[in-house]
Amino acid sequence: MSPPRARRLPPSRSPDWLGLSEASEVLGVSPATLRRWADAGRVRSFTTPGGHRRFARRTLERFLPAARGHRPPVAVMGVTPERVTSVYRRSNRVASQRLPWVVALPDADRDAFRELGRGVAVHLLGYLDAETPEGREDQLREAKVHAA
Repeated sequence: MSPPRARRLPPSRSPDWLGLSEASEVLGVSPATLRRWADAGRVRSFTTPGGHRRFARRTLERFLPAARGHRPPVAVMGVTPERVTSVYRRSNRVASQRLPWVVALPDADRDAFRELGRGVAVHLLGYLDAETPEGREDQLREAKVHAA
């Protein structure tokens, strides 16, 4: 299941003030989350005389991610599956040596898990480089296959 996606309202259909349900849909969060944010002062709102919350469309749009401009592929920035694996190994070397179940694994099993981990890294980097939502979904699906 994909996470909720924030969406922009077309200008012709977007009123200046939105109710809780519409506002939460724009942000891609649940109404309960938006209610908590408003109660905590993270999102400005006002309450109508009838007790309903209203949110300014412009206020909500500040919370939406900016349009993603073109960026170079992560490999061009020096990020490769091998480099991710190396950093991960360095950061977890001591921790994994303390886990009895990891130490007890036969070398063949440890190698198999290592290959699966590399597959996850490859597809997560592919996810970051994907140009389309479909491409991201494909990469995420493949990463899940390696992670299962």
